[in-house]
Amino acid sequence: MLSQTGLPAKPVLGLIGAGRAGGALALAAHDAGYRLTVIHTRTPDRARPLLAATGAELAASLAAVIGAADLVIIAVPDDAIADVDEAGAGLWRPGQGVIHLSGIHPASILQHVPAAGGLTGALHPLQSFSDAESGRALMAGTYFGISGHPGLIPILEQLVQALGGHSLVVSDEAKVLYHAAAVFAANYVSVCFAQAVRILGGIGIPEPEATPALLALTRGAVANLDYPGLPLALTGPISRGDAGTLRNHQEHLAASQPDLLPLYQLLGQAALPIAAAQGRLNPTEIEAMRLVLTS
Repeated sequence: MLSQTGLPAKPVLGLIGAGRAGGALALAAHDAGYRLTVIHTRTPDRARPLLAATGAELAASLAAVIGAADLVIIAVPDDAIADVDEAGAGLWRPGQGVIHLSGIHPASILQHVPAAGGLTGALHPLQSFSDAESGRALMAGTYFGISGHPGLIPILEQLVQALGGHSLVVSDEAKVLYHAAAVFAANYVSVCFAQAVRILGGIGIPEPEATPALLALTRGAVANLDYPGLPLALTGPISRGDAGTLRNHQEHLAASQPDLLPLYQLLGQAALPIAAAQGRLNPTEIEAMRLVLTS
């Protein structure tokens, strides 16, 4: 069956790059019945397990991928996407779909593809992958940020549905802020966790003990985000209006880990509207905490 663009509704896939995200997507798409025909990568040895699992062939050149696939997936680092597009100048085919997996770049970063009559898009999994094999199992339930040519969107949505995921259509203009949101939700959680491990290390609790202890707490916090959700998921001294505890925290951080004090205060200030939305505190209590966190 052909889509309105002339592309098959279930296109034959070609992969450029064999990293964690691209590998996970390729494995999950193969599981969902999509044919992955060729993979081109600068590190062939890294692609061997992927080739064996999907039955794809190793492409000796970019031209081999472009010539064999209806939908080419560019799964390279963000800074290399434009280079791949330029390397394919004169090779991209009319009516061919070409997508990248970047969260921050718009589909329009691919300029040579539409010049050749191809359709461009972006398909970004809102997920954190440690490796391709474990990422394969994470695709089900994952949300994907989709942008690009209107004719390509339904094909990408069908792919996401086949993976067991959910689609978020994001305009090219909104991609940077969309990606910033992802950084807050994922990367900065790891940053905050690392600071907590560091603080416990400073009072004599080594990392092998601190990590599992704090992980149990973090898992509980994540579970609260699932249910009851925001704003009730917020717990701790700010949700209780405990300005004295905030002051005590800041005094001890200033003495032991002074570089963490500004971060603590900024995060605390960001927590105040969430605490206010819970409806348990009066404006005087919120203002008291704000004064502590800005002093």
